[in-house]
Amino acid sequence: MLFPNPIYAGVAPGATLIVASPSSGEGFYDADVLNAARFVFDRADYMGLPIAVNLSVGGDFGPHDGTSSLEKGLSAFVGDDKPGRAVVVAAGNSGA
Repeated sequence: MLFPNPIYAGVAPGATLIVASPSSGEGFYDADVLNAARFVFDRADYMGLPIAVNLSVGGDFGPHDGTSSLEKGLSAFVGDDKPGRAVVVAAGNSGA
């Protein structure tokens, strides 16, 4: 798709968005993040598209070394046996 004014096209003008978010507005737990990631990966698979899941959810809890249940769960969605998939995580959402 070409845009008439490419200055405002963005970084991925042809991208398809799949959005998942908790509905309560009260935040979410690790299980919610994993369920949302599963939904997004499943939708992308159904559509035959590569997918990058953006998790812009900061947290100061846990080891942040790949050993938490959340990190292990997310890791199971990607890898050499699942080409075209990536998980991108915010470097930091905390701070003043």
